[in-house]
Amino acid sequence: NHLGYPFMIDFLAANLVPLGSSLPSALVITSGLLGLVFPAVLYLAAARFTGSRGAAAIAVFVFLLGGGLGFVYLAGDIVHSGLGVLAHLPREYTLNRDLNFQWLNPVLAYLVPQRSTLFGFSLALIVLLLLWLAVRERHDSKAFLFAGIVAGLMPAFHVHAYGTVVALAAFWAVFNRRREWVAFFVPALVLAIPVLAWMWPPANNSACGPGVSFFGYCLEPGWLSYTDWQRDGVLSFPRDVAWFWIKNTSVFIPLLIAAQILRRWFPTAFPKWFAPMWLWFVVPNVIVLQPWDWDNTKFFIFWALLGSIMVGGFIAGMVRRWPWTAAFASVLLILLCLSGALDLARASDAS
Repeated sequence: NHLGYPFMIDFLAANLVPLGSSLPSALVITSGLLGLVFPAVLYLAAARFTGSRGAAAIAVFVFLLGGGLGFVYLAGDIVHSGLGVLAHLPREYTLNRDLNFQWLNPVLAYLVPQRSTLFGFSLALIVLLLLWLAVRERHDSKAFLFAGIVAGLMPAFHVHAYGTVVALAAFWAVFNRRREWVAFFVPALVLAIPVLAWMWPPANNSACGPGVSFFGYCLEPGWLSYTDWQRDGVLSFPRDVAWFWIKNTSVFIPLLIAAQILRRWFPTAFPKWFAPMWLWFVVPNVIVLQPWDWDNTKFFIFWALLGSIMVGGFIAGMVRRWPWTAAFASVLLILLCLSGALDLARASDAS
């Protein structure tokens, strides 16, 4: 039978049961430990990618507290119900489908309910960092081989993380052509393909109905912003798509574009190596790659994960160049993180 879902996270929890743990406790223990590890992995990877511990710290907050502009509705909630709403928040501020807020905070969308991402995000960062160091420090084929073996085992842990690592590594191999890349790609493919064939579901494309499709996958320009521009008319497409992403991710995309342009602000060449990740944003904005269109976030999330490192590097670089901009940087962080922080506070409210 096709498993259709990365199973190693559940296999890890199941191994605690014979040791005396109950199944609920096993789920909590494994999720808790891996959840504590991930911020450290993100910080350490970001510190190497950007050459700045400050940038790394900012990146952790930008990703884990990520959200959009939904926090503006907090003011209305306070006016309507008083300051007591701060103790028991009445709504989610990163997800409101009636208002087309679709970018749920990554912790609530992935790390908590989709436990395999606890492995996937960390493994993706670790393997990409291994490759980054192997290329920059001119390591021999052993470093590439080790990274390839780890990558080849990744589909059982998280398929989309594996796809991201291998696809991005292919771009990096074009940037830096070396024979040692063979030592990475051979085990990364040979070990992974049998597992992928075993896990691959019989149908993984979207149901388009009367809509336009591309090799069985729906074309949905602007992703879920289509509900806005179809209502307002096709001439409003650029405006509605831009506003959709601003309200869903706040100033994340403008800062990411600025980081891409002002790459000299980075002590390292990471902006160049990040550049292919824009495909993880552009393609899912055109094609529905999953049976359910919201699940295109499984591609967006890796763009956001590595993009948070870029944004952290940009903000840290701005403050490093002009210390008087520290207050402005604080405002940017509030705009980036407030909605996500509110939703995490609400999720932790036992009442």
